[in-house]
Amino acid sequence: MIDELFDDIDQVKEPFGATIRPRRDPLILKKSLGQHFLRDRDFARRIALALPPDTLVIEIGPGDGALTQELVTLGHPVVAIEIDADLFPRLKKRFHRDNFTVIPMDVLLIDWRALAAEKGQLQLAGNLPYNIATAMLSRVLGSLHDDKIPPIDTMVFTFQKEVADRLAASPGSRSYGGLTLLTRYFCSVEYLFTIPADRFYPKPKVDGGVVKLKTLIPSERPKVSFQLYRRIVRGCFAQRRKMMRNSIRVVNGLPSDWESLPFDWTRRPEDFSFEEIVALCIELEKLGLQ
Repeated sequence: MIDELFDDIDQVKEPFGATIRPRRDPLILKKSLGQHFLRDRDFARRIALALPPDTLVIEIGPGDGALTQELVTLGHPVVAIEIDADLFPRLKKRFHRDNFTVIPMDVLLIDWRALAAEKGQLQLAGNLPYNIATAMLSRVLGSLHDDKIPPIDTMVFTFQKEVADRLAASPGSRSYGGLTLLTRYFCSVEYLFTIPADRFYPKPKVDGGVVKLKTLIPSERPKVSFQLYRRIVRGCFAQRRKMMRNSIRVVNGLPSDWESLPFDWTRRPEDFSFEEIVALCIELEKLGLQ
C-alpha cells in the first residue's frame, strides 16, 4: 500500500536519562533483523507516556526490554511480538512478575484484525527495525477498513528519522509525499521527538524519530474511496517536481474536462496540502473517475 528495532538490566540502578551500557553478554545480535536496542530510560519512558494510560499495549520488537520496562512500570499489560527466539528466555525471566506475554512471530505476518477481536482495540508501540518499518506500517494501515471502531487506536513508533520526517511532513517540504498522504488518510500524525543514534546499541548510522499515529474512525476519513485516493496520490507523486497539470496525466481514465476544475494546475504536487488533494479526488470522482 505505501511506497517503498545482553544482560538483563532490571537491577541496574541509574537515573533517568542515563545511557545504559551493555555489559559483556554471550547474546549475538542479529544484523539481519535490524537489531538496535534502545539504551536510554528517559526516551523509553517518554515513548511509554505517549500512549493512553491503563491500556493493553502490543509492543513490536521488545529487544532486551528497555521500553517494556517503562510500559509495565506505568501499569500497562504488555503483549510483545518478537521474532528472535534467543530473546524469549531473557524477556520471560525479566518480566515474569509482570502482566507480560511474548508472542514468537514475525510481525509482518500478524493478523491485526484477528488480534483485536481477541484482545480488544489495540495500542501499538515499538522501536521498529528500520529495514521493515514501512512494510510493517503498510500492513497495519491495511487492517483499518470500514469498522465503526478500528482494530487499532494509537501507535507510537520509533522510525528511522528520514521516515519519521516523511510521515509528519508539511506541504512544500522535501519530505512531503506519497507516504505522508497515504498515512494521513487513516491517521492523524504527530512527530514527538528525535532519539540520537548513540542512544541505541549497536549504534545505527542515523537518528531515530518517534511518531504518534492516532487512527481515524471512518466518519473522520476523507469522503472518497481509498482506492481512488491512492491512485491519484501515487500518480501525482510519481513526478512530484513537475506541474500538477503534467504529473496527474499518468492517472488512467482521467475525465476529459478535468482541467476545468478550480485548481492551480501550475503548482507542483508537493505544494498541494492534504485537504487540497482530498478535494481534488472528490471532484475527479464527481466527474466520473473510478
